[in-house]
Amino acid sequence: MSSKSGSNAKKQSLGELVKTIQFAWFVGHVVSLLGFVLYFISVFRIRSSSRLPLIWYRMDLLGAIATFGIVLATSYTKLDPRKIVRDDNFQYLLVSILWWFQSPSILVLIPFACFSIFHVLSFTRTTLLPTLGTPATSPIGTKIAEFVKGYNDRSLAIASTIEILVLIRCILSALMFRRGSWITMVLYSVFIKVRYDNSHLTRASVRNMEVRIDSLLADARIPPSIRNVWNSFKASLRKYHNIFEAKIANKPAAAAAASKKE
Repeated sequence: MSSKSGSNAKKQSLGELVKTIQFAWFVGHVVSLLGFVLYFISVFRIRSSSRLPLIWYRMDLLGAIATFGIVLATSYTKLDPRKIVRDDNFQYLLVSILWWFQSPSILVLIPFACFSIFHVLSFTRTTLLPTLGTPATSPIGTKIAEFVKGYNDRSLAIASTIEILVLIRCILSALMFRRGSWITMVLYSVFIKVRYDNSHLTRASVRNMEVRIDSLLADARIPPSIRNVWNSFKASLRKYHNIFEAKIANKPAAAAAASKKE
């Protein structure tokens, strides 16, 4: 009887967990991660005329949209546009919606996969396993904790690097005048600008990529004209970044001056 009552208690606890918004968030990450795996497999295993890659691609994004939406809905009981716009979850929500309307690409899904795998593992260890009667400190829970601790930061760094590579891809597509590519490039550039301002990982990825490109172009076999183009490109980016930052910095002063006049 005791084992039966224990089993019933686990079922009841699991039933209560399934009804929570946290579990819906967990399911969203599972869906996103599963969509990524299926899309990755389908790209290499299924003929190009099949619709399955698009289905899995959008399945991944649907899970991402759901998870970011849930976090925003639970974090902001009162509508505060200024705080919401600065929230990472809002920014990634917009990006996931942007990719929904683009041609499928494995590259844009990698950051979402990097996020989802560790959220799924952490939720499994801290919530799902204890609900099923397995403590978070059990051998499997300990293994999960060690994996998350050892690879989470590395995974986030990879995600930041991939995001920069996606920007380069967007720029190249725009230069080839592909349909809608300029709009996509502008919107995604804004996203990267915001990430650069708020994420040390993004800034580190940009610096690392700059160093690597500088090193490649330092080769004597590279024509000087190519180095000049690269240096001009960097100078232009820094110029526009400084102009933008100056405008942002002047806004509070301008607002204060206007209020004094009133």
